[in-house]
Amino acid sequence: MRNTPHLLHGQLQLFFASASDGLIYSASVVYFVDTMESIIESESLFARGSLMRRRGMLFSVISLAVMTLLFSAGEVQSQTKGKYRRTVENYVAPDVTLVNQNGARVKLGTLLNSKKVAMVDFFYTTCPTVCPVISAVFYNFQNKAGQDSNQVHLISISIDPENDTPERLREYMKRYNAKPGWDFFTGAVNDIAKASKALDAYTSDKMTILPVILLYSSSDNRWVRISGLIGTAALIAEYEKVLKP
Repeated sequence: MRNTPHLLHGQLQLFFASASDGLIYSASVVYFVDTMESIIESESLFARGSLMRRRGMLFSVISLAVMTLLFSAGEVQSQTKGKYRRTVENYVAPDVTLVNQNGARVKLGTLLNSKKVAMVDFFYTTCPTVCPVISAVFYNFQNKAGQDSNQVHLISISIDPENDTPERLREYMKRYNAKPGWDFFTGAVNDIAKASKALDAYTSDKMTILPVILLYSSSDNRWVRISGLIGTAALIAEYEKVLKP
C-alpha cells in the first residue's frame, strides 16, 4: 500500500485537467471516495514512518480541498457531463501480438478467448489525466470485488509502446499494487494501433486519451463499452451483468 499517494496524485491531476478544459466530472468524486476508502481501510499505509504518514495526509487534505472547490463550482455542469455511458458493441479484435510486463509475447486473441471476463483499458505510464484514475478504479476493483475478481482478467494496454517498456510497465503496476489477474501490455506500434482502432479507443495524440473501459465475455462474444468515468461500485455491477447476464 505504500504507493497509494500516487493514486491521490492522479486524482489531483485529473481535477486540474478537468478544470482547465472547462469540464467537471462528478464521477471524479466517486473515484476519490473509492481511493480514500481504501486508504482508511488499511492502516498499513502509514506503517512506513512519520514522513510517509505526513505525505499521505497532505495528499488527502489537498485532494479533498480541490475536490470540494471544483465540485461546488461545477455541480450543475457535472450532472450532465459526469455520467458514464454504457453501450453494447460488436467489435472484432485483431489477433495481434502484445508483450506483457515480464517481456512475454502474448496473442490478444488468447487473452480474450479465455474462460474469464476480460476488462480492457488503454493507458500509458506517464499519462497525467484519466489513466491514473482508471488504474485507481482497477486497484479498488481487485480489492472490493471479492471472489468474483478471480473470474476477470484486467488488461491494461499502453498506447505509448515506444516508451512503455516491460520495465516501465512493472514500475507502473507496483505503483498501483496490481495483484495477479491484472496484467499490463506493450508491443509494436502498428499492433497497438490495430487493437485500439478495432476497439474504438484509438487517438493520434496520447494526450487526448479517452476514459474507456471495455468488458468482453467470450461465452457470448459481446463487448460492453463504458465511456466516461465510473466508480468502483458501478464497475463491479457492470461486471456482474456481463458475468451473469
